[in-house]
Amino acid sequence: MEGRKNNRNKILIVIITSFCIFFVLYLVPTISYINVSGEIIEEVDEKLTSEIPTYMLELKERENNIEQIKAVDIGLKYHPDWKAQHLNDKQNSIEWIFDLFNQKKSNPTELIVYDEKLLKKCFNNLSCFNSKNIIEPQNPSFQYTDNGYIIVDEVYGNKINKDILYNKVVNAILKGETTIDLELINCYENPQYTAKSQEVIDTKDMLNKYMLSTITYNFGDYTKVLDKSTIKKWLKVDKNLEIIFNEENIKEYLHTLSITYNTVGKKRDFFTSSGITVEVGGGDYGWLINSKEEMKELITIIKEGQIITKEPIYSKRQITHHLGLAVN
Repeated sequence: MEGRKNNRNKILIVIITSFCIFFVLYLVPTISYINVSGEIIEEVDEKLTSEIPTYMLELKERENNIEQIKAVDIGLKYHPDWKAQHLNDKQNSIEWIFDLFNQKKSNPTELIVYDEKLLKKCFNNLSCFNSKNIIEPQNPSFQYTDNGYIIVDEVYGNKINKDILYNKVVNAILKGETTIDLELINCYENPQYTAKSQEVIDTKDMLNKYMLSTITYNFGDYTKVLDKSTIKKWLKVDKNLEIIFNEENIKEYLHTLSITYNTVGKKRDFFTSSGITVEVGGGDYGWLINSKEEMKELITIIKEGQIITKEPIYSKRQITHHLGLAVN
């Protein structure tokens, strides 16, 4: 019985030994990006020394642009203090054999070294960071047409978050990865909104509501119509999709009204009881538009999309529009 047991143990030892040799010599996992499976341990040093300098990292950018970071440009090389024999101790142990079941790739970061200054220089010199090549992301914009406002699509551009990409590049080099798709790692700065964003659609609808407004100013026998042809020039949309009124343009419009329809201080012809025409000027009698208050009311009317006939808000009034008001 004991003899049979010893024979079984010897057979088991032979099997395990053969198994270990097979794994050590032929199933050594990929080291970094270089496959050294099946290499005897003495050949690993030579292979790593010759192949690491040929490493190249490809960056796939938008618009099918491709850039490369090469080992020679960043001083990438096999670590002079790291010898494949350092792996040998572990590879020759039973513990390492079982490690193979849990890890198919060996990526020791100490295996390679690179010059950080050279890498940063190479990285910063990528054409994607050249200001002449950078297209800033833009939110959708709004264009006025005969049929109202329409949405102009967003611009994705190609501006990159340098910090995100640099960290990805370093990580890829240390792992021996050969390709980075910039779109997949979300390193681009994208617009905050797209043409399909509900906020954008709501803003377009609001702009078109404003365009419904028509204000007919009544100056006695004279009228002045304010409609979308003028209102559209007063509106802009900020980066947060807020509709902003250009108050300077509104003031300019009201100033034009004031020059035409204000009568305070203007010369007037008065007819005396004796039939004599007397020209009188100066003083504070007459019509005077309150531009500040009128602008506030005007903005409210436009926001509500009203169609309305009204007088402007006056700070001074006269008895009738017929005294001294002459409009061409």
